Amino acid sequence: MILARAFLPILPAVLGAAAADAQTQVLGPWTISAPDSAVLVAGGGPTWALVNFVPAFVSVQDAFTGLPVQADGYYDLQNGTIVEVNFVGGVTNRPGEDILFVANHLTSGVDTAFLSSEYDGFSFQWGPVYAGYFIEYRDLRYWEPALGIWIPRQYAIGGYALDISFLGVPIGATVQRLRFRIDSYYGGGTYFALARIETPPVQIELYPDPPLAGLPARVAVTEASPGNTVGIVYSLFGPGTTVVNAGTCGPLTLGLSQPIRILALGLADAYGSFAVSGVIPTSLRGRSISLQGLDFATCTLSNTASYIPL
Repeated sequence: MILARAFLPILPAVLGAAAADAQTQVLGPWTISAPDSAVLVAGGGPTWALVNFVPAFVSVQDAFTGLPVQADGYYDLQNGTIVEVNFVGGVTNRPGEDILFVANHLTSGVDTAFLSSEYDGFSFQWGPVYAGYFIEYRDLRYWEPALGIWIPRQYAIGGYALDISFLGVPIGATVQRLRFRIDSYYGGGTYFALARIETPPVQIELYPDPPLAGLPARVAVTEASPGNTVGIVYSLFGPGTTVVNAGTCGPLTLGLSQPIRILALGLADAYGSFAVSGVIPTSLRGRSISLQGLDFATCTLSNTASYIPL
């Protein structure tokens, strides 16, 4: 089945943020992913280690690509330290918060950092970030070299969730590389990290549920890329597995049985939602209708949803 003609013109696909990282963790109200890589651009410190660390020094890569509350950052950072992290799948500016700057606090004090992205050439135009916003406590442990033992400790995890619009990144744009610079540091035993806040999967729903034949119904796709093309397709033969040519997204495996028809194409609003309304024909009373949506900006398919009109 070829859908390319119907879907033109469509911008080239960008890999979805959720496709890159397998490591995710729930922190406070967020599901977060660690960077894929990290490098020390400037500065550093005399020592660095993980919160859940082995009794040895660790690399920047190891420190920042674990999950933040497992450790994720430099210990005893010097002022002026700059660390660059890379997310292979990118961080896309969607409505709401996109990244989380994380720090833990073993001693009192305020830790600040300036953030930037490749989008503005790392100009550090946004800051400072105060990592003193309490998120939650975590029971972790650390290695005490003098005693040669692991010591359990409850860590206060602080952080700041940031919409990358403040870095000058437009809605819908994606950046891969972000940097932060530590400009002041008080106390000891604090680690720093940047994590990507994962967005909910693209969803499709029909209202009302169950739908009523002969009456209006509304199909809505949510959590798509704001301002970008969204497609809705349907099948009257239930869920299944069908490979289609989805234009610039290339071959995709839909969760529908053939034949598959296009219901609607349109642009998602600023909140990533796209909806279409119409009257369900009375001839479909008692028949299964299966729906699926596609976010063309990320080539991400929604769930498959099936309904039987009454």
